[in-house]
Amino acid sequence: MSPFARAVLTCLGLLVVCAPARAEEPLKAKPLYCGRGLFDVRRLEDAAKNVSGIDCIPGEKSSFSCIAVADKEIGITEFSLKRDEDGDLSCTSGATLPPERFGCLPGNLDGDREFEGVSLSPGNLIAVTSLALSRGKAKKSKWSLFRDSADKCEAMGRGAIASFIKSTGSAELEGAIERTQQCGGLNVEGFERMDGQLYFGLRSPDIRDEGIAYIIQAPESAFFTDKPMPAGTAKLDKVKFLGADGKPVVGIGIRGMDGVNGKLILLTGDAGVTSGELALSRSKEKETGCPDLMKGDVFPNSETGQPPMLWSWTPGAEEAQLIGAFGGKFASAAVEGVTVIPGKAEGKLDIILAIDDHAKAGLDAQLALIKGVILP
Repeated sequence: MSPFARAVLTCLGLLVVCAPARAEEPLKAKPLYCGRGLFDVRRLEDAAKNVSGIDCIPGEKSSFSCIAVADKEIGITEFSLKRDEDGDLSCTSGATLPPERFGCLPGNLDGDREFEGVSLSPGNLIAVTSLALSRGKAKKSKWSLFRDSADKCEAMGRGAIASFIKSTGSAELEGAIERTQQCGGLNVEGFERMDGQLYFGLRSPDIRDEGIAYIIQAPESAFFTDKPMPAGTAKLDKVKFLGADGKPVVGIGIRGMDGVNGKLILLTGDAGVTSGELALSRSKEKETGCPDLMKGDVFPNSETGQPPMLWSWTPGAEEAQLIGAFGGKFASAAVEGVTVIPGKAEGKLDIILAIDDHAKAGLDAQLALIKGVILP
């Protein structure tokens, strides 16, 4: 999040603290149209529908510079938003980063590696990929962390990221590194950079019945270096999510996040997944799966059908505070990215969402907008 946004949204930190922990009214979003061509990733026919992460920072006057990432194939798209006199946002320009910008990423750029989260600053961007193993496509995970600036490309591959996970001291997370997502394998979908720290939100594993999801944080200075990450560098938070009824949200996973005044706005969804034939077969194998937890073709990390929700969380707190759940067509959409910008009026916020496979939920745009939000 930009310094400008942090200054404008200072009141947000106060409002979130004062807000009721149980929000009843569904969040209302509307499509934000940018045109299909903006998200065509390297001319792949179906990549435009798989926008999975977004971040925006204020630019000149009433404009915003944005980055969107795709999870169908490698793709990062730069684009701009412009706010008109009525407070509406529209896309004004955009282009996909050329393949040579990814030259420092280890291994093959095509195929299974998929971007999920992104953080943009005036000097560079950082993007994280999900684990291909979670879908049963690869024998080894292809997780990468990628930092790109005007004159430098830096990346951390599978081995370095695995060391980062192990530095949390969590046996559960270490054991999830090479496990399929159907068996609760490690899958990072939320990512944010705030106050010198990198935050990673996990879709899985989770503590399913207790409504607990995991967030890992570590100093940015500990990444993109040749030095090994010492044990204890990364901190693991087990965050509890209670619904409007006060009960744990069973099977919740983190899909996106954005930083606001020292807090994280968390986008959550279903930690559970569907399964293809290959992923199901690998989930039955001892090395990559959970044969002891399988019941025929039924796997433990199955879908629960919960809608996307927004929460506020203070790093270190045991519980996240519910802002609201999405209604209408968005209740069944795969909402995977979130970024918060100042609204047109003082004290109001605009929240921009990124949607994976929007047409499946009956929507006609990859992005959506919640306009003029005032937190109670």
